[in-house]
Amino acid sequence: SLFGKDMTSISSILSILAVAFLVGAVMGAIPGGGMIGEMLILSVFGFPVEVLPIIAVISTIIDAPATLLNSTGNTVCAMLVSRLVEGKNWLKQAFIKEDSAV
Repeated sequence: SLFGKDMTSISSILSILAVAFLVGAVMGAIPGGGMIGEMLILSVFGFPVEVLPIIAVISTIIDAPATLLNSTGNTVCAMLVSRLVEGKNWLKQAFIKEDSAV
């Protein structure tokens, strides 16, 4: 029980998933969007307003590592897709194409 709210029922879990998708769309490309998403979560589930400062502190601490992880993950994913599409030596081929164009 979190702040007197039962989060273990099937309906609660389904609503948590729905809100997670909504918050994911809100937070995506907005700097500091995590705070907006957290306020949305607080209002949707009816948590007390006193929780917001606690979440704001946690969000501030987590924001920089989360951004680092997100940008690193995007780069790794792009490199994996390039390798799958263009083959094992895609990076060497890219440098060869770049050198021949100059």
